[in-house]
Amino acid sequence: MTAGVFSTLQWNTTGATSVSISPALPAEDNQALALSGNAVVVPQTTTTYTATATGPGGTASATATVTVTQPPATISFSAMPDSIIAGQPSTLSWTATNATALSIDNGVGTGALPTGSAKVYPTTDTTYTATVTGKDGKAITAMARVTVQQQLAVTLSVNPDAIGAGQTSTLTWTSQGASAVRITPVIAGCAAAPCTVNLSGSAQTPKLSQTTIYSVTAEDMAGDTKSDSKQVTVVASNGLQTLKHIIFFMQENRSFDNYFGQLGAYKASKGLANDVDGTPAGTVQYDSAGAAVHPYHYQTICAENSSPSWNPSWGAYDLENYTTQPGAGVGGQVLVGGTPRMDGFVTDKDIPSTIDPEYHRVMGYYDQSDLPYYYEAASQFASSDRWHSSVMAGTIPNRMYLFTGSSSGHIFPDPPPVGGWPQKTIFQLLNQYGISWRYYYQDNSVFLAQFAAWNDPAISGNVYPISNWYTTLASASADSDLPSVIFIERASETALDEHPGANVQAGAADAVQVINALLASQAWKSSVLILTWDEFSGLYDHVPPMAGIPAPDNINPIASTGFETPLPGDFVHSGFRVPLIVFSPWVKAHFVSHQGREFTSILKLIETRFGLPALTARDAWADDMSEFFDFSNPSWLTPPPLPAQPTNGTCDWNLEISGQN
Repeated sequence: MTAGVFSTLQWNTTGATSVSISPALPAEDNQALALSGNAVVVPQTTTTYTATATGPGGTASATATVTVTQPPATISFSAMPDSIIAGQPSTLSWTATNATALSIDNGVGTGALPTGSAKVYPTTDTTYTATVTGKDGKAITAMARVTVQQQLAVTLSVNPDAIGAGQTSTLTWTSQGASAVRITPVIAGCAAAPCTVNLSGSAQTPKLSQTTIYSVTAEDMAGDTKSDSKQVTVVASNGLQTLKHIIFFMQENRSFDNYFGQLGAYKASKGLANDVDGTPAGTVQYDSAGAAVHPYHYQTICAENSSPSWNPSWGAYDLENYTTQPGAGVGGQVLVGGTPRMDGFVTDKDIPSTIDPEYHRVMGYYDQSDLPYYYEAASQFASSDRWHSSVMAGTIPNRMYLFTGSSSGHIFPDPPPVGGWPQKTIFQLLNQYGISWRYYYQDNSVFLAQFAAWNDPAISGNVYPISNWYTTLASASADSDLPSVIFIERASETALDEHPGANVQAGAADAVQVINALLASQAWKSSVLILTWDEFSGLYDHVPPMAGIPAPDNINPIASTGFETPLPGDFVHSGFRVPLIVFSPWVKAHFVSHQGREFTSILKLIETRFGLPALTARDAWADDMSEFFDFSNPSWLTPPPLPAQPTNGTCDWNLEISGQN
């Protein structure tokens, strides 16, 4: 019979007490076989069945063979469309039966069974042959022919399409049906236009000093022509004046080692320099019980909060080596032994936890598997391993430094006085000198509203929802529509922020959306976006804060009602290191700065670029970040490809101390 057909086994016994058959029958038929009976089998190959009868007198056996023949294979095979222009695809489709393998010639290869398809791009008339092997071992074939029409066509592309003065671009062209191809104006290796070139190929432009349109023309044997043109834009540079838009975007609460302690190793894995002062091997802290705690990779993208407040910060800076002496500087602080030990991170119990009572979670870190966009962006654009927050305190004092160049003595998140904080902000300074600006908020969080200037319509009228950022950048006139200075406020802590306690991947994905809108816009070529985080949140970092920087005013740290009695401290120390990524076509590629800076360098960049005076002694002292840029040789007029930021990591506080060494 043929495979798949039913056959009936039939047996009779005498003097037997039981019967068995092999190969075994289906389960329902093989249980307690009748001493005489029958059963249906459906063998797929030739099979010999053996029946064994057992009784008081011994055993007896008998066999029966079912011979199975395999049906022949069949195949239907077609090409659609079966007539194309060279370079266009045709789809080969097939359906086969009773086949064990299928292959197609002309480089297509093996195919799926019983049905499948494959795209082909023949350049000449081609007959494709599909061969299937049947279960009976025999091969059969079927053919499909694709006729190729040679229609005259030519395309041109340029990469990059925007360059700095004195740079070159690569032209790439393809043609079909052409007997000759010419390019104008001149290209490298061709002194006079039009330049006759290969029918398809690539070539460099000469060094260009102005925007140039290149055209490629293909001609066939009949004298017909087709052309394509592309523009290479030469972007003029005039130092910092090249930056028409300075955008600063501040997220929440991450130390450098917590986010970028593994950045150097990542750069090395990409063939770049391992030039980042990341978390050293052998790093250790000791908790209050004396147990050693080493840095470890978080197993969760959510972990409980930890404290960046004034007292935990100074304790982390040096747990035991501080003493208080009268007249010893602002706050009366003296460091015994000179060099801070950075040894008090895991002894802070400012925020109790039942999951992690010994505060080990501050030693956890993320890497490129958690934050691939940030790691790649920091590797391709510019970063720094000596970028600090402005003060050893939490969010509010540091954001006050960012807006005003000082916290005016505040070291705690004090509520503003009636009428708002009176300090002059960078936004008032911009208004004073006629510099356009805009403040974007992502939800109901608008820190600027805590300042007295909020009552001025010239200030509050420049505050917009983040939706305006996207619509402005989507416009073809984005470069002229975007103001000179832009601040982007972080989202709330409970939703799309990167604050400990929240989902860092969700917060990062929100930031990525903001950044990518600029990278894809017409404003990109004249912009810089500075992404940073406002303080370290008590998370471990091995580099001490900067010492000996100017105090912005003569105000001592203010003790506040409702907060702990402050430890001795001062405003001539910066805060701890925090991450930084500087996005711009004009930053040095793969650059890592090792020069100490803090947030008021952002103010200094704005002040230097637009000719503004300093707000305080701190931003007057600050470096203007010129080191990050090379205005004679733009690296990223066409931004590099950056990975998507995943949001599917495990979010479980109960895992915050899992994976410790």
